[in-house]
Amino acid sequence: MQNAIIFGATSGIGKKLAQFLVNDNYHVIITGRRFELLEEIKAVNPNAYSIKELDVQNIGDIEAFFYETVNKFKEV
Repeated sequence: MQNAIIFGATSGIGKKLAQFLVNDNYHVIITGRRFELLEEIKAVNPNAYSIKELDVQNIGDIEAFFYETVNKFKEV
């Protein structure tokens, strides 16, 4: 299974892209500022999504998220 990360996945293009990737058998990490919307998306297919509340305007958080995620997938 391949992995993907979608920033801003709670609505619009990001949300739709995440759905397309899941339909193509990807495990998708979705991020966004509204945690409750991320949880709603994950509830549709819990095994296909991982969620992370994240504001892309905070560069430090993005850097930490990136390294945390890369290290996690090295272990898989």
